[in-house]
Amino acid sequence: MGKYWLKRRLGDLRFRLGSLMDRKGAELELEEEMAFHLAQEAEKYQKEGLSSEEAHRLARVRFGGVERQKERVRDSWGIRLISDISGNLHYSFRQVRRNPVFAIVAIVTLASISTDPQADNSRGPA
Repeated sequence: MGKYWLKRRLGDLRFRLGSLMDRKGAELELEEEMAFHLAQEAEKYQKEGLSSEEAHRLARVRFGGVERQKERVRDSWGIRLISDISGNLHYSFRQVRRNPVFAIVAIVTLASISTDPQADNSRGPA
């Protein structure tokens, strides 16, 4: 179990890091995979006698919404938290560049509150 488990975990880690580094490539691959599955379902319905248009519509309906399925797949990649944090950091740095004075005042204020030796935080809120 140990050797197989480690090999699988390393493969998972490699996939997740690759997805983070090549986000556009991962999204393109996901788009292609979703299109493939929809086409397979539509083909199955056409073989059952539905017209091409009806088969594609039924495939989309039964698939449950492409965007919803994409979100489920992205969540299963296990990189959503890292991706969200990265987006938040980019936004924060962009805001600091736009208004550096506000950023400095906010940082100094927070630093002075958290390092106040007179504050007795051990009792919690009054």
